[in-house]
Amino acid sequence: MSQLFVVGTGPGDSQLIAPKALDAIKASSDLVAYGLYLDLLGSICDGKTHHDLPLGEEIGRASLALDLAASGKTTALISSGDIGSYAMATLVFELLDLQLQGKENKPQWLDVDIEVIPGISAMQAGASKVGAMLGHDFCTISLSDLLTPWETIEKRVHSAG
Repeated sequence: MSQLFVVGTGPGDSQLIAPKALDAIKASSDLVAYGLYLDLLGSICDGKTHHDLPLGEEIGRASLALDLAASGKTTALISSGDIGSYAMATLVFELLDLQLQGKENKPQWLDVDIEVIPGISAMQAGASKVGAMLGHDFCTISLSDLLTPWETIEKRVHSAG
């Protein structure tokens, strides 16, 4: 079966990359990411085929990773932080949902075995530097409008307040 690892590599400190994330990257022949994320990983990416797409090309990265995995290449879609928080994992599953709805013509995507491997978020890493800042109720709202309209973000901020 085709394999896609959806990997969070943490906040940029090599000591905070989970061993399972390192194993997934080592097992992959193809790495799809924003180039800086691959640069931060250093030599672990040596000998792998790099597919570097710029910021703003998130849908392209997720589609490419699914295409590569569906073609039989063990692929890692890599993002910094936790790939499930404001990141690429959600987009992968949204694309699969579009396929199920008949809005994409990529039936081969449905044969891909997907494993999501979480990472430590910058929020968690930052909080650990100053104590237990996230020890009780808290709310996070991404201010990135790359995939979410600014009006939606504004509404979320007001609702949280």
